[in-house]
Amino acid sequence: MKAAFSLAAIPEPYRVLGRNLQPFTLGHQILLERFESSFAVGSQKQADDSNIYGDLILSVFLCSFPFEEALRQLNSRFLKLKLWAWGKLCGRFDLLEAIEFFQTYIEEHSREPEFKVISNGNEAQFDSAIPFSQFLKVKLEQELGRSPAEALNTVYSAAIIDYLTAMEGKGLIRFVSEEEKALHEVANDPEVNARIEAWAKKVMASQGN
Repeated sequence: MKAAFSLAAIPEPYRVLGRNLQPFTLGHQILLERFESSFAVGSQKQADDSNIYGDLILSVFLCSFPFEEALRQLNSRFLKLKLWAWGKLCGRFDLLEAIEFFQTYIEEHSREPEFKVISNGNEAQFDSAIPFSQFLKVKLEQELGRSPAEALNTVYSAAIIDYLTAMEGKGLIRFVSEEEKALHEVANDPEVNARIEAWAKKVMASQGN
């Protein structure tokens, strides 16, 4: 859990196809959803050879700018020229390697800590048609008093953690501690269970004698 908090607070730097990527924010997620990128968190789009290259190029380009600047770039009349020039600078590259590295960037910026639901209260939104990114943006504004711009510029994983922290404060969820997680892993370890079972059989046998 500590790793999730640390990565959300201080994201690792990434460079893909010659471009330094910005920390992946809630605004970037909304942009990738807007263009139906297969790299958007939670995307159900089936990526194939016909769209994965275009998704990668546009997604990397957008994520190489802060959110507001990415919007300005999209509205630039020189956008196609910039993408063409960037393509020339990239030259030949390993597409699968670039895809894997960019996916790692997205995953690192969208991790969340483990938690348990105590009470759903009025927060259940799982059957809503509203994208989770929009739900999260509104919650950051409502629960934490952030402006729309501040919410959109929040690192995606930090936005999730901040929202979950507010929910824990209301008693709706509880973060799982490292100690609790370790105990759970031990309890579900087949080898440990086998040792306990063997020990229990010995105790029962000795009591029977």
